[in-house]
Amino acid sequence: MKGRTNSGIKTETIFLFLCFIIVGTNIGSGPCYGLFGLLVLLFFLVQRRFYLRTIAWDFIAFGFILLWAYGLILGFLSGNKLSYIVANNAGMVLYFVYYLLLQFRIPKEKIYKLAIYAGVSIGCITVLLFIFSFTNIPANFLFFLGEFTGGSSTGQRRIYFVSQISLFPALALYMSAFIASRYQKLEYFDVRNLKQNIRVFFAFMFFTMCVMFFTASKGFMLGYLFILFTLPFALFFRGFYHGYINKKIIFFLVLLVILVVLLLSFGYFNIITATFDNKDEANIRRYEQLFYLLQDLTIWGKGLGAVIPGYSRNLDKPYGFELSYLSLIHKFGIFGIVAVLLYLVIIFKAIANVIIGYNVRYAITAIGCMCYLLPSIGNPLLFAPQAVVLNCLALYLLRKEKS
Repeated sequence: MKGRTNSGIKTETIFLFLCFIIVGTNIGSGPCYGLFGLLVLLFFLVQRRFYLRTIAWDFIAFGFILLWAYGLILGFLSGNKLSYIVANNAGMVLYFVYYLLLQFRIPKEKIYKLAIYAGVSIGCITVLLFIFSFTNIPANFLFFLGEFTGGSSTGQRRIYFVSQISLFPALALYMSAFIASRYQKLEYFDVRNLKQNIRVFFAFMFFTMCVMFFTASKGFMLGYLFILFTLPFALFFRGFYHGYINKKIIFFLVLLVILVVLLLSFGYFNIITATFDNKDEANIRRYEQLFYLLQDLTIWGKGLGAVIPGYSRNLDKPYGFELSYLSLIHKFGIFGIVAVLLYLVIIFKAIANVIIGYNVRYAITAIGCMCYLLPSIGNPLLFAPQAVVLNCLALYLLRKEKS
């Protein structure tokens, strides 16, 4: 038994480490698929049996897998180019990670910590890259720092890369821990003294700087605002319902004013005002895509790898578009709406758990994991491997075990 236990611990550690590399470093999509292959190989080498105790919740990830299969079949039937079919939304295959999590039965506390540590890692990478960019030091000597975009259409110097979506879970947690009532701090976050409160505050400000300033992204700003208005409401809902206004709300409003002043002072407020501005340089391309995509929509979709005749956003990847949700309908047709409904189910479940006080830390982290949906409005992030793994983590954290 002792040998089995040690083997189990080692397997669990390897699994978590591989997942951490996917969501906690900036290695790009290609290596992520390789790491997923290692996760699958690890399962076949170690597991002796399948864990089949499923509940209705477990079919959400399967819904995305079925959608991917539909897109593949439709792509072949439509005669789309094979290489385009395979590459288009390839990250959807990583929804199998959810079922690997079920098979390895990893404790939720470790998944929660994985999400937070990944956010810390990505935050540190963001700061390092910003320093390197500012001082003109080449950053390619460390592979995990990866590639990034260094310019914003709204004029700011920035550091932007896909894995920064992993900043949201930690941001959501530390923001919640900071604004929570004293009782909630003790009950949900185990924050008990002044030293811990100060630590939470600086962690919250660190992730605020990374998300709002270093990314200089309209989509990330939307994600930040979603957390900023959703979580305080969820945390204090029961108090509102009974006519009680927590004094933390007043402090929260003051903090909101301070953040607006900072955005104005540093010239970042135009990120908000330009979010949907059709004159913004980046948005001009998106509105152009909007026109062509709308012209090419069909009820059943055109399958993975489908391109728009006479138009291409990227000559190397003509099947991909920044308008992820419209592209969803373009590829999957009416079934693309199913994906949106599944996303909403996950988000509402997480918010409901915060409101009723059930596994609050996990629910808040799950909300953070799903915040990549906001930057995906104007960026091709929806089925990036990192986004899909975060989605799997959210599903796992919200899963209610059978009694």
